[in-house]
Amino acid sequence: LVNIGNIYFRNENYLLAKENYLKALDNFKLFEDQEMKNYGLATVYDNLALISLSSKNFKTSEEYFNKASKIRGTLQKNEDLLYSKLGFLRLYIEMNNHKAVDNIFREICDFYRDKVKLISEKDVSSSFLTRNYGYALIRIGVYHMKLKKYDEALNYFENALNVLSSFKVELPIIETYLTEIHYLKNDLTRAKKSAHVNINKLSKNNFN
Repeated sequence: LVNIGNIYFRNENYLLAKENYLKALDNFKLFEDQEMKNYGLATVYDNLALISLSSKNFKTSEEYFNKASKIRGTLQKNEDLLYSKLGFLRLYIEMNNHKAVDNIFREICDFYRDKVKLISEKDVSSSFLTRNYGYALIRIGVYHMKLKKYDEALNYFENALNVLSSFKVELPIIETYLTEIHYLKNDLTRAKKSAHVNINKLSKNNFN
């Protein structure tokens, strides 16, 4: 039901997406395995938050994100806790609440720096905690790009490229953003070079 809801969501059929998510919510509530139950409930609440966000219903979206975050707090999985913080980052960006964006992004960075110490050095780059932190860097980069703060955006994208180096499938979009940033800064030489590098890597399937 969640997967069916996701298909409807991707096609912007939010009514049917919500219908399937709510059915999934009822099903997860019947699970006896508490961990699986909580994981399912948190996922559904996140998805319902995104539906509310699509219609700019910020209050309801925040309520759903809070429910998901509270449940994840009981599971104590750092990568999932960071994922919940990503939801709030997305919400505050949509709300154009710049102070809240700055605060939650600072919280994300502090959380990552603290929790990444618990992961063995050889596993850091491929951990889901690092992946979710990389997603935050991309999102904050796009945020600064829309604010026309191109130097800050460039820094975040370059950082994301490094952080997500073990997640090859995520790299093309970052390379695309880097090309766009160089173009917006009127640095056409670097924009062309960046685009060429990205196309070359894609043609050689270097992102897999």
